[in-house]
Amino acid sequence: MTGGVGEDNLAFDGTEIEDIDQHIISLETQLQELRAQRNLKVPMSRLPVEIMTSIFRFCVSHGRSEPRGTRWLAFTHVCRSWRSIALNHAPLWTCIDFSNMALARMMLERSKNAALDVAIRRLPYGSERQNALDVIQNQVHRVRHLHVSMGHVEFLKVLIRVLTHAAPSLRSLKIVNYMNLDLQSDFLAGEAPLLTDLRLHSTYLSWDSPFLQNLTRLELSGDSWSNLPTGKQFLDALRRMPMLEVLELRQILPRAIEGNEVVSLPNLRELSLEAETDDIEGCAAVLQHITFPVTTTIRVSCFSQSHHDGAFDSVLSQLSSLLSNSPSRLESPRTFKSLWVELETGPDRSYIALDARNTHIPDYIAHEGSLPTSIVHLEFEWDRSGLRVLEEIKAVIGVLPIKSLESLHLRGYSGADGGSEDIDETNGGQSPAANILTKIIEPLLWSTTIKTLALYGSCYAKELAVFLPMLNTSVQPPIEALPSMRTLVLSNPGIHFDDHDEERPFLDQLLGILKSRSEYGRKIEKLVLRSCNGLSREQTVLLRQVAGELDWDFEEMLLGTETRTESPEDEQ
Repeated sequence: MTGGVGEDNLAFDGTEIEDIDQHIISLETQLQELRAQRNLKVPMSRLPVEIMTSIFRFCVSHGRSEPRGTRWLAFTHVCRSWRSIALNHAPLWTCIDFSNMALARMMLERSKNAALDVAIRRLPYGSERQNALDVIQNQVHRVRHLHVSMGHVEFLKVLIRVLTHAAPSLRSLKIVNYMNLDLQSDFLAGEAPLLTDLRLHSTYLSWDSPFLQNLTRLELSGDSWSNLPTGKQFLDALRRMPMLEVLELRQILPRAIEGNEVVSLPNLRELSLEAETDDIEGCAAVLQHITFPVTTTIRVSCFSQSHHDGAFDSVLSQLSSLLSNSPSRLESPRTFKSLWVELETGPDRSYIALDARNTHIPDYIAHEGSLPTSIVHLEFEWDRSGLRVLEEIKAVIGVLPIKSLESLHLRGYSGADGGSEDIDETNGGQSPAANILTKIIEPLLWSTTIKTLALYGSCYAKELAVFLPMLNTSVQPPIEALPSMRTLVLSNPGIHFDDHDEERPFLDQLLGILKSRSEYGRKIEKLVLRSCNGLSREQTVLLRQVAGELDWDFEEMLLGTETRTESPEDEQ
């Protein structure tokens, strides 16, 4: 029978198959070598090692940022050359993530003896946890930056207990905690001679700790009652940090500082103080008993639950003295050119934030992240109505020297329902109060230097009709509000309807105000409208008649709509 399977066909020749397998392996090896040779000819492979390692560094999960898992390791598997460069460059392997012990061990081995950047946000579970603690304890001497942020306070306590070895390489330490934790005297054996950056959140050191010396950055955050220093302890600690550049204290301030002693911080770039009801006097005391350059950025944030008037008087007094003592020359760092005011008032809460800058800012600000850094930032909050703290809010604005102010930006709301009126609680909560915004900013209205006024939101935009026609009758001849204003910005003024009748009163008021200023020689040179899609072609013509230039972000949309709606008869 032909085509059958005979014994000869089924015979197994193992030697022949083995020879074929060896030949395949040999060919694959040759292909691998050829690919490696080809890769070496690619321009990328001929870049200097220094450039390659710099590129690789962008892929590395830095110890002070969120871990990225293991995907960043992919560049070690691209080609033999890349892998060789990466594995032999120890600094690429110094950012250790101890939540993955297998990866941590590999990186510790590849980092050789290089200094380490360690971020600990969680520890492995089970038996690996103790292994991780042992490794961390044994590697502390190599750690350059240590960032600990663990949600479970008991795990954090376990970690802190094993950190008893000296840290001769440590330059920065950050511990973020959500329940109070005291660092004992044996923490890091009390030895970290290179430490210059210390940030502790709800984590407390003794105020005579050896770590509180020679720092360039100190950030402490507390709860207004734990580990508060005496005035002497506080000033003594600052004296041990003459090179301090950044000082941030949140609810961990001395209750008071006796005497007239003053500590100089000649290198301070940033000062940030945050105080609640019981800390407010301490905040004022800190401002009174330290000195720093006029270039220092100042941030003060205070919240009061007190129902007594003048809760912030002590802080405002110190700020006023501090800012008024600036050099008299015209262009000092505290010569404020622009002021951003955020104001919120209601029946049971009032809030004001001020950002003063010594630089010009654009006419229109889409978001605050695009703004240059402010030289002074102040925040004050009361749990009382705007009417009850009206004079106190005005006092906050009054601490800033405004003689050189050129632009004023206002945002916020006033009123129980976000409307333009507050509620007068002194009359049973029924009577509408006079406009709060106008009363608060009245000292600014008579400035002869402000050239730009920007209002954000419909609440304050519509109050132009209240304050722009005002006259200052205390001088002769009387002058109108903001006599030097040349640019007016209205962002989201609340005109969003195809039927404009509902918004006509505001438009009529705006046109009337601008026309009046034009007739008295105070013509607005530029009107900027943003997020305002409710104007007709006729209304834009009217606005241009009373303003030199109209910059409206929806004008192109209006032109496009008109073009699409034109009929053939219209074209003819």
